[in-house]
Amino acid sequence: MKTNVTIKILENSFDLICDISEKPVLLKSADLLNTHLRAFRRSNPAIDSEQMILMGALRATCELVDKIETLSDQAKVANGEMQQALDLLGKQ
Repeated sequence: MKTNVTIKILENSFDLICDISEKPVLLKSADLLNTHLRAFRRSNPAIDSEQMILMGALRATCELVDKIETLSDQAKVANGEMQQALDLLGKQ
């Protein structure tokens, strides 16, 4: 089922349509982007809005990629440990 959602990025409001299940994630994502943009604005007050939005989105994307890579590494370690345990069980 679809629903309307209004997200605010800095001074701009955007009306979107999304699945009901996506709405909480979309709102959290907008909130995270706003946090990055406000921090970027404080440290770079002379930068224009378009550049600021791109830099904020890039920073958020970098954090996401870093978390994905960390989870992937953790999954590889867990798989290796599970395989070792299975190998030990098979030798008994």
